Amino acid sequence: MSRSLLTGLLLLSSLPPDGAFITSSELARKLDISPSTCHRYLVTLFEIGLVERDPNKRHYRRSP
Repeated sequence: MSRSLLTGLLLLSSLPPDGAFITSSELARKLDISPSTCHRYLVTLFEIGLVERDPNKRHYRRSP
């Protein structure tokens, strides 16, 4: 089993289902992972188009 893939999928599934934005810090606390690890995963998910980022803040949400 790929732990990295599992973490990425868990992070993606933990984003608010209603499309609301969440900070990487909030998400890291929710998943009990380090903020830097959470941010790296979010940036990767953003780069491939699975999450959106608020251009003025470090807030993320699922892409529609």
